[in-house]
Amino acid sequence: PRMSNSVKLAFYLFFMLYLIFTSLQMRYDVHVTSGGLGFTHSMDLFTSIAFKVYLAIPFVEEMRVLTDWTITRTSMDFFMWMKLEDTQQSLYRTKRDFYLRRWYPPAAPRPGWEKVLQGGLLLVGLIVLIVAPIALFSTLNPSLQANRLTSATLSGNLIVQSSAEGIRQMRLYRGSQVSIVQELVHSDMSRDAAEVSFGALSEETFDSQTVFQARVAQALGEPDVTAWFQFKYQLEFNGDTLKGVTANAVHRVALDKNTTLDIGNLVNESLSQDVTTKAAIRLPAALQATLRVNSNLEVSFLGDWFDLYLTFQSGGRAEGWGAKDKSRGRWRLGKSNCKDADLKLSGEALECPITQLVASEKSAPVPVGASSSWSVMGIYLGVVYTIGRLLRVVFQDSSKRVIYEEIPDTSLLEDLCNGIYIARIQHLLRTEYKLYYQLMSILRSPELLLNVTGNFCDQNFDDEVNISAAMDDYIPRFQGGAKTQSEQWLTTVGEVEQESEETYVVPEASEPPEDLRVLDEMPEDLGETFVGVADPPQRIEDSAQSPTSPFRELRRRNQGYSRGHSHTEM
Repeated sequence: PRMSNSVKLAFYLFFMLYLIFTSLQMRYDVHVTSGGLGFTHSMDLFTSIAFKVYLAIPFVEEMRVLTDWTITRTSMDFFMWMKLEDTQQSLYRTKRDFYLRRWYPPAAPRPGWEKVLQGGLLLVGLIVLIVAPIALFSTLNPSLQANRLTSATLSGNLIVQSSAEGIRQMRLYRGSQVSIVQELVHSDMSRDAAEVSFGALSEETFDSQTVFQARVAQALGEPDVTAWFQFKYQLEFNGDTLKGVTANAVHRVALDKNTTLDIGNLVNESLSQDVTTKAAIRLPAALQATLRVNSNLEVSFLGDWFDLYLTFQSGGRAEGWGAKDKSRGRWRLGKSNCKDADLKLSGEALECPITQLVASEKSAPVPVGASSSWSVMGIYLGVVYTIGRLLRVVFQDSSKRVIYEEIPDTSLLEDLCNGIYIARIQHLLRTEYKLYYQLMSILRSPELLLNVTGNFCDQNFDDEVNISAAMDDYIPRFQGGAKTQSEQWLTTVGEVEQESEETYVVPEASEPPEDLRVLDEMPEDLGETFVGVADPPQRIEDSAQSPTSPFRELRRRNQGYSRGHSHTEM
C-alpha cells in the first residue's frame, strides 16, 4: 500500500537508514574507541570554540552528565562519574594547549600578532573597563540624556508635637506648577534648568469644622508644643515620554514660639464663616532659590533663602460657594508683594507666586532592564569588580595546577579514560571499576604521572647549553668561611647537578616506583591484583583484550624506564 502520511514516511526512511548503518557496523566490526563529550574528539579551531561555548552555558554540562549517569548501567557513583568527565575534558584542554605550542619551534620568541591580539587587546580592554563607568557619567559624554522638568507639585504640611496629643500632621497647602520656563542657554550645559512657579492659593479646600482640625488647634495651645512647617516636592522629568522619572524632596522649617501661637490663633479663627482674609504669618527663611537634582534623582537645596507668608481665606457665597461650603476655605502661601516688599501684608497682597529654579543633571543612558538609579559605584561593584575577580581566578593558583596542566603526552591517560567508557558500553562493570581507580592512582602519584606522560627535560635543542657543566666550571668550591646567599644557592645547585651525573646510585637494582611495579605485575586479564581499592575475592573474567590496552602501554613504558636506569647504573 502507498504511504501517504509524510511523518510516517520520514520515520520509515530514518529507521531503514538506522538498520543499514547498524548492519555495516556489525559486518566490519566497528567499535567505539573514544568516549566522553563529542567536542573533545577533534583538535580543530571550530570544535574547540564550540567546546568553550558549551562549557560556558550554565547547567548544560551538569544536566548531560546527570542524565547519562541516571540511565546508564555503571559501577561508579555520580561523583566518580563527574571526576571522570572532568579528567577527560581537562586532558583535552591540555592536549589542545600543547598542540598549539607545537606550532612554533622550542625557545623561539613569540610572534608579534600574538602580542597584539592577547597582550595589547587585553590591556586596552582592562583600561576601557576601568575608565568606562567614569566616562559614562562624565559631562563630556555626548550620549547623556536630558532631564527636562515637565510637572511639579508643592505641598505644605503643619506638623505639631505635644506631650498630650503626640505628633499630628495637617495639610494646609497644595499647589501644582503655574508655569515652567525652560532655560535653553545657561552657564552649565551639563544640566537642564527650568524656572517653576507655584500659585499662592491652595488648590485644595480646607474644612475648618472637622474634629481633627479642632484637636490640632488644641495641641497648638499646649505649653510644650513644638511645631514645624514641612514642604514636600514632587518633580517629574521627561513626563512626555515613556521614560519619565520622578524626584521627591522634603524640607522642614522649625517654627518658633511666636509663630506657633500665631498659626494656632489663625487655625482657631478659621472657624469663622465670614468671607474674610486673615492676617498673614511670616515664615522666615522658609525656602531656597534653587533645587539641584543629580543623576540619581537626589534633590538638594542651594541659593539664597527667602521668606514665605501664610494666611487663610474662609469661604462664602461671595466666592460662588454654596451654603453647605461656608465652613470651607483655602490657605494662601506665597512671597510678599512683588512690587513693594515693605507693604503691610494682607490676603490680597499675597499675589506673588513661589518661584524657584530647578537644575537637573543630565543622566547616562540606562540599559534595558537596569535600574534607573544606577550609579558609578553600582557599576564598579556590580560589573567591574565581578569581571576583575573572574579574570583573577583564571590566573590565580595556576602554579598548583601545573602537575595536571603541563603534561606533554596525554595519550596514555586518554586511553585509560576511553577504556573506562568502552568497558561501560560493553557492560564490563568490574573492568570499568578497576580502570577508574587505576586512573585515580596515576593522578595521585606525581612520580608515576611524570613517567607515563613524559618529561620536559627530554627535549633537546641544537644550540642547547649544558647548564650543569657550565656551573661546574664557574661555581667556586668553598671549603669554609661565610658565604653569601646567592653563592650558597649556586654551590648547592652545582653539587646537585654533579651528583646527578657522577655519583647518583639507582636504589636497589634499578627497581621502578611502587606503582609501576604493581602495574608490571598485573596480569593481562586484570586478575585479582589491583591498585587503590579493595578487590573482590573472585577473579574478573571480563578483561580488556585489545592490543592497545592501557595496561600494555603502561607495561611497555615501565620496561623502558627500567632499561634506562639499568644503562645508567652500568
